[in-house]
Amino acid sequence: AELCHFDVLSTEDLEANPQQFYRNHVAVHRPALVRGVLTSRPALQRWERSAFLERYDHVEAEVGSVPLAGRYKDEVRAALGFTTRNISVAKFVSQIMDGSD
Repeated sequence: AELCHFDVLSTEDLEANPQQFYRNHVAVHRPALVRGVLTSRPALQRWERSAFLERYDHVEAEVGSVPLAGRYKDEVRAALGFTTRNISVAKFVSQIMDGSD
């Protein structure tokens, strides 16, 4: 199998010559990895784990063994072995970070 090759650029590269980036990548659909794009973005602070949990820790979410299992009728879920449960976002994030169930 052929590997996908791409250029690794920095935000400084893009800012120094945006036309070259457009010509060499965007216009010809050539992939590029651009390092540092998000480091100064406000969303990075807004969605930092502590800020996210402060805003959404009280929200309940349905999690399950199958994506969108809650859309199936109870009988179908039971027959297929789909399980779902409600859990707070804070607890869910904790479990993901701890690697627990």
